Amino acid sequence: MIAGGEIRARLPDMDCVFLCLPLTDDTRNLIDADVLESMKSDAVIVNVGRGALIDQFALARALREGQIGGAAVDVTAPEPLPADHPLWDAPNVIVSPHVAGAAGALGARRQAEAATENIRRFQRDETLNNLIVL
Repeated sequence: MIAGGEIRARLPDMDCVFLCLPLTDDTRNLIDADVLESMKSDAVIVNVGRGALIDQFALARALREGQIGGAAVDVTAPEPLPADHPLWDAPNVIVSPHVAGAAGALGARRQAEAATENIRRFQRDETLNNLIVL
Protein backbone atom coordinates (compact mmCIF):
# COMPACT_ATOMS: atom_id res chain seq x y z
CA MET A 1 0.00 0.00 0.00
CA ILE A 2 1.35 3.38 -1.00
CA ALA A 3 0.25 6.78 0.34
CA GLY A 4 -1.41 9.16 -2.10
CA GLY A 5 1.49 11.55 -2.61
CA GLU A 6 3.92 8.73 -3.37
CA ILE A 7 1.94 6.84 -5.99
CA ARG A 8 3.23 8.44 -9.19
CA ALA A 9 6.84 8.33 -8.02
CA ARG A 10 6.66 4.65 -7.05
CA LEU A 11 4.82 3.25 -10.08
CA PRO A 12 7.98 2.77 -12.21
CA ASP A 13 9.16 0.18 -9.64
CA MET A 14 5.93 -1.83 -9.53
CA ASP A 15 5.26 -5.17 -11.22
CA CYS A 16 1.53 -5.04 -10.51
CA VAL A 17 -0.61 -2.05 -9.59
CA PHE A 18 -4.10 -2.42 -8.08
CA LEU A 19 -6.11 0.79 -8.14
CA CYS A 20 -8.79 0.79 -5.45
CA LEU A 21 -9.08 4.55 -5.11
CA PRO A 22 -12.01 6.95 -5.06
CA LEU A 23 -12.26 9.56 -7.79
CA THR A 24 -11.14 12.97 -6.55
CA ASP A 25 -9.48 15.98 -8.14
CA ASP A 26 -6.15 14.48 -7.05
CA THR A 27 -6.79 11.01 -8.47
CA ARG A 28 -8.46 11.88 -11.78
CA ASN A 29 -6.13 10.65 -14.60
CA LEU A 30 -3.61 9.54 -11.99
CA ILE A 31 -2.41 7.03 -14.57
CA ASP A 32 -1.71 9.07 -17.69
CA ALA A 33 0.54 8.64 -20.73
CA ASP A 34 3.64 9.85 -18.85
CA VAL A 35 3.10 7.42 -15.98
CA LEU A 36 2.42 4.52 -18.35
CA GLU A 37 5.59 5.30 -20.28
CA SER A 38 7.61 5.25 -17.05
CA MET A 39 6.34 1.82 -15.96
CA LYS A 40 8.02 -1.54 -16.51
CA SER A 41 7.23 -3.14 -19.85
CA ASP A 42 5.86 -6.23 -18.09
CA ALA A 43 3.86 -4.35 -15.44
CA VAL A 44 0.15 -5.05 -15.05
CA ILE A 45 -2.50 -2.55 -13.95
CA VAL A 46 -5.80 -3.62 -12.35
CA ASN A 47 -8.44 -0.93 -11.81
CA VAL A 48 -11.36 -1.71 -9.52
CA GLY A 49 -11.66 1.86 -8.20
CA ARG A 50 -13.07 4.39 -10.65
CA GLY A 51 -12.75 4.51 -14.42
CA ALA A 52 -11.39 8.05 -14.59
CA LEU A 53 -8.33 7.10 -12.52
CA ILE A 54 -6.74 6.01 -15.80
CA ASP A 55 -6.54 7.87 -19.10
CA GLN A 56 -8.04 4.95 -21.04
CA PHE A 57 -6.91 6.19 -24.45
CA ALA A 58 -3.34 6.36 -23.12
CA LEU A 59 -3.80 2.88 -21.62
CA ALA A 60 -4.94 1.44 -24.96
CA ARG A 61 -1.96 3.05 -26.68
CA ALA A 62 0.48 1.80 -24.02
CA LEU A 63 -0.85 -1.75 -24.42
CA ARG A 64 -0.61 -1.61 -28.22
CA GLU A 65 2.94 -0.25 -28.06
CA GLY A 66 4.08 -2.74 -25.40
CA GLN A 67 4.83 -0.08 -22.80
CA ILE A 68 3.13 -2.23 -20.17
CA GLY A 69 2.39 -5.93 -20.04
CA GLY A 70 -1.33 -5.94 -19.43
CA ALA A 71 -4.38 -4.48 -17.75
CA ALA A 72 -7.68 -5.50 -16.22
CA VAL A 73 -10.33 -2.84 -15.77
CA ASP A 74 -13.62 -3.39 -14.00
CA VAL A 75 -14.51 0.29 -14.20
CA THR A 76 -14.41 2.63 -17.19
CA ALA A 77 -15.23 6.22 -18.00
CA PRO A 78 -17.76 6.39 -19.44
CA GLU A 79 -19.54 3.29 -18.34
CA PRO A 80 -20.28 1.23 -20.30
CA LEU A 81 -17.27 1.71 -22.52
CA PRO A 82 -18.40 2.65 -26.06
CA ALA A 83 -18.19 -0.16 -28.60
CA ASP A 84 -15.70 1.79 -30.73
CA HIS A 85 -13.31 2.59 -27.86
CA PRO A 86 -9.72 1.51 -28.68
CA LEU A 87 -9.40 -0.31 -25.36
CA TRP A 88 -11.64 -3.09 -26.72
CA ASP A 89 -9.07 -3.89 -29.42
CA ALA A 90 -5.96 -3.45 -27.29
CA PRO A 91 -3.87 -6.55 -26.56
CA ASN A 92 -3.53 -8.06 -23.09
CA VAL A 93 -6.54 -6.35 -21.54
CA ILE A 94 -9.61 -7.67 -19.77
CA VAL A 95 -12.61 -5.37 -19.44
CA SER A 96 -15.28 -6.54 -17.00
CA PRO A 97 -18.68 -4.90 -16.45
CA HIS A 98 -18.20 -3.22 -13.03
CA VAL A 99 -18.78 -6.35 -10.98
CA ALA A 100 -15.55 -6.57 -8.95
CA GLY A 101 -17.32 -5.06 -5.97
CA ALA A 102 -20.33 -7.30 -6.40
CA ALA A 103 -21.32 -8.10 -2.86
CA GLY A 104 -24.60 -8.37 -1.09
CA ALA A 105 -28.01 -7.92 -2.66
CA LEU A 106 -26.99 -5.19 -5.12
CA GLY A 107 -24.09 -7.24 -6.46
CA ALA A 108 -26.22 -10.35 -6.79
CA ARG A 109 -28.89 -8.35 -8.63
CA ARG A 110 -26.32 -6.89 -11.06
CA GLN A 111 -24.92 -10.33 -11.80
CA ALA A 112 -28.40 -11.78 -12.30
CA GLU A 113 -29.35 -8.94 -14.67
CA ALA A 114 -26.14 -9.39 -16.67
CA ALA A 115 -26.68 -13.14 -16.93
CA THR A 116 -30.33 -12.70 -17.92
CA GLU A 117 -29.41 -10.20 -20.64
CA ASN A 118 -26.81 -12.59 -22.06
CA ILE A 119 -29.32 -15.44 -22.10
CA ARG A 120 -31.69 -13.19 -24.10
CA ARG A 121 -28.87 -12.25 -26.48
CA PHE A 122 -27.91 -15.90 -26.92
CA GLN A 123 -31.51 -16.83 -27.75
CA ARG A 124 -31.61 -14.08 -30.42
CA ASP A 125 -28.21 -15.15 -31.80
CA GLU A 126 -26.72 -11.76 -30.84
CA THR A 127 -23.23 -11.04 -29.60
CA LEU A 128 -23.00 -11.59 -25.86
CA ASN A 129 -22.04 -8.75 -23.54
CA ASN A 130 -18.76 -8.79 -21.63
CA LEU A 131 -17.05 -11.53 -23.61
CA ILE A 132 -13.46 -12.24 -22.68
CA VAL A 133 -11.60 -13.60 -25.68
CA LEU A 134 -8.33 -15.22 -24.72
